[in-house]
Amino acid sequence: MELEKIIEKAESLKNIRWDSPVIKIWSTSTKKIVATNFGDEYAKIFEVSLMPRVYSRDIEVNQRNFIARIDGVIDFLRELKNVNPEEKSHRSEKIIEVEVNKLSLLDGIHLEIYDKCDRLFTDCHYAEAVEKSFKVVKDRLRSLTGFEKGSDAFGNGKLHINGAAAHNVEEDFNKGVKFLLMAIDMFRNEKSHTSNARIDDPQKAVDYIRLSSLAMNLLDQAEIRK
Repeated sequence: MELEKIIEKAESLKNIRWDSPVIKIWSTSTKKIVATNFGDEYAKIFEVSLMPRVYSRDIEVNQRNFIARIDGVIDFLRELKNVNPEEKSHRSEKIIEVEVNKLSLLDGIHLEIYDKCDRLFTDCHYAEAVEKSFKVVKDRLRSLTGFEKGSDAFGNGKLHINGAAAHNVEEDFNKGVKFLLMAIDMFRNEKSHTSNARIDDPQKAVDYIRLSSLAMNLLDQAEIRK
């Protein structure tokens, strides 16, 4: 069966580099096959599933993200085996729109946050993705200062964030970063003390994740002042 050959080829793609032209050739031909046999709706879902979102300067991160996308595509292609090509696609345009929007929600996220949270988010584990983003921030604080709480990092840890708009507002700027990190401490504490973090909306999850992303971007400009 043609689908079996496509899936077998997809498995082999995981052994080559993420930016190889072979991948583009395979995806283009596969999209045409899916469109011909199952309709444009399924072809669009295939295209979206394989779409890269954020590129890293780290080749290993790009490769891991690529393999995760290929795994998702393989799952999708296996589902197609159960689809009757004569039937109208049960995936409406609205569902496709949701899939596309989910992919774009994490655009621009700090690469370290993206690397750790993307799979959880795309698998709809929103509370876990948010929790993971908070942990990434705490890990960075610990590696910089030896402390994982914002207040301790700026106090005993002597953390200082560069990047204020002007020298005379450096103190306000650093207080703002300190309060952001303290807010993340409080949000994580609140959500880790219940089995129900009450995050079932992807947009709400992204709002929390972007707090962590902002914190990481600011911590990229950190130094320790003795």
